[in-house]
Amino acid sequence: MQKGRLADAAQAVGAYRSRSTVTADWSGEQEAEHLLGLLHQKAEQPEQALLHHLAAGDVDELATTAKLLPENPLDFPPHQNLIELANWYRVSAFRAAAATADLLPDDQARGWLDAALAELDLNRPTLPRAASAAHAAFAAVAALLSASTPEQAQRFLSHSNPLLDRKPGTHRRTDREHMQALIVIAHTHPALRETAIRSMCRALLCADHLAVSILNRGVAALALCPDIVAEQCTPPAREGNTNAALALVLVETNIAEAATAARSQLPLPPPGSGSEDHPRKDLGTLALLAAAVGAPEREALSDSLIAHALHREDAAFQRRDALHALAALAPRLGHDTRARHFTTAMEIARGHHDGSADDDLPNEPFDRFRFNLGPTTLRPDGLLAAACLARPGQQSADVSACALEILQTHDGDRETLVRALFQLQWQDVHLEPASLAIHSDHLIRLLATGLWCEAEDADPVTGQVLAGDRNALVRQYMAMHADKAHLQELLREDPRRSVRSRVPLHQS
Repeated sequence: MQKGRLADAAQAVGAYRSRSTVTADWSGEQEAEHLLGLLHQKAEQPEQALLHHLAAGDVDELATTAKLLPENPLDFPPHQNLIELANWYRVSAFRAAAATADLLPDDQARGWLDAALAELDLNRPTLPRAASAAHAAFAAVAALLSASTPEQAQRFLSHSNPLLDRKPGTHRRTDREHMQALIVIAHTHPALRETAIRSMCRALLCADHLAVSILNRGVAALALCPDIVAEQCTPPAREGNTNAALALVLVETNIAEAATAARSQLPLPPPGSGSEDHPRKDLGTLALLAAAVGAPEREALSDSLIAHALHREDAAFQRRDALHALAALAPRLGHDTRARHFTTAMEIARGHHDGSADDDLPNEPFDRFRFNLGPTTLRPDGLLAAACLARPGQQSADVSACALEILQTHDGDRETLVRALFQLQWQDVHLEPASLAIHSDHLIRLLATGLWCEAEDADPVTGQVLAGDRNALVRQYMAMHADKAHLQELLREDPRRSVRSRVPLHQS
């Protein structure tokens, strides 16, 4: 196989599997299925590889193979009597369904949902030293709920709501998938939206890791029912609960009630003053909470963030945190303060303040442990702060020109750079969508999509190319923002549910 002689490898592995079957060598059968899966991966046949890895119980390889699948609908129905099969097979099957959920036709997705919900209803104990089929079923449900019927969504809520009855800070292995599922239900099932959002509010008050999941990915869902968020989060926010205060700020309801939590963390200590007794504060959280305090306190915080960003005795990732926090705070600053900090942010974007502690951290080839603290340059992060501080016109044009120069000379953090350009008004971004639409990096093509969707005289050929892009994120953006009827029809037929479902949601 390693020499590329695939026909000889297939013959040898097939013979090995047959011999293992005849001699009742179960471990040999599984190894043969594993090797056949790798063989089909090497032959660029991921659909066949998926079935062999499923038969081998290769959970990790299933996820890897799913990423290799072509952008076509996947015919992968559940086994008719899945919940009666062995535990290891059910684990692999549900993990495979979760990994391939976006490509499954809706009818097959609902079939997998029925099987996974039946697994959860049985509530079987986990075997010693064995993976949990219930946990795998939970992951499958979370990935497939966007195709669910209201009855299936209600069954999941009935099963999962008791999981939030716990002591504060308690962790469950299904927490991440649970929060993901609640967010999906809030978006896709209006009749169950209030129930899902109340559960989300309970969760973010229950444990910090649950709050992180909700506040990072579920703010748009919470914003669908701001009155419920205000009802559930205002009392704890008044008592200084940071997660409740963040929810009020991000949903933009009862923001003044977050003042107690904000002032408990202000003012920000000067750079270099952290210690074990007074650990470094989360600058991003502080920047968001500052919406609840007065303008003088926000401007003082912005000055402190700039001081932290310029402090070369800190590591680059710490200075980067300060710049991202300044970007979050920028919309709430006064004109003079924004202009003053814009100049400094542009100096950072041009590389004038690169050079931080630990930039030269040694990593030798034979080191047993290696450390990577991220990029040493702060140019993309300075550009993000400058873009959020910039006024339309000349300042935005300066940011756009600096972004183009970084694109041409650096291959670093393109995600931050694209985020920066998305903060500007599109007429100030002097880049051509047609030339960006054929770039190898999907983030640059996503930028091209944003420019194309906002252009009044958009080139139809470029739009057609972007609507058929090989990356799902590009097509998702087109589905939400392209207003051309023929492109909407094309995107409604997209093989990925995450793309085609966004067209009617955008229209409504």
